[in-house]
Amino acid sequence: MSMLEGAPWLLAHKSMLEINKPRKVSLYGADYVLWQDRAGKINALPNACPHMGALLSEGWCHEHEDKTSVVVCPFHALEFDSKGCTVLPGSKKKTLPQLEPLELIIQGDFIWSYGGYEPKIPIPNILNEIASQYEFIGHTADTSVETDLLPMLLNMHDYNHQNGT
Repeated sequence: MSMLEGAPWLLAHKSMLEINKPRKVSLYGADYVLWQDRAGKINALPNACPHMGALLSEGWCHEHEDKTSVVVCPFHALEFDSKGCTVLPGSKKKTLPQLEPLELIIQGDFIWSYGGYEPKIPIPNILNEIASQYEFIGHTADTSVETDLLPMLLNMHDYNHQNGT
């Protein structure tokens, strides 16, 4: 892998997560499903169900009485908890983890991850400092653009003089 292993990656802002609504995020070429339960816990698992590869981000969440929730596979309604365990249909026994959770670091309203790599660079505090002085008003969204790293960096850091396309 050549995508800065050990660097922190900002996955999402809490405002991007609706309660009990799965959302797809990508990190190091792998897709994950991210969801927040009513208890406030944010969870992340690989996005493919181990049974038949269905995208968990296209499923839904099932809320328990304690306000925690599980993500539900859209194919066969297998439920996966925050640890990647499921309960097989017709059984009340929880399985061993079937999916390995992505370790998340929550700082303020920002959701970070090192993607399973050993941290080599600290998470920058500048976003928290800025956020402490301002209130977010607006809409968050994401989009993917296929590009090379150099043109992307040039456009990001010289926004007054966009490169021609």
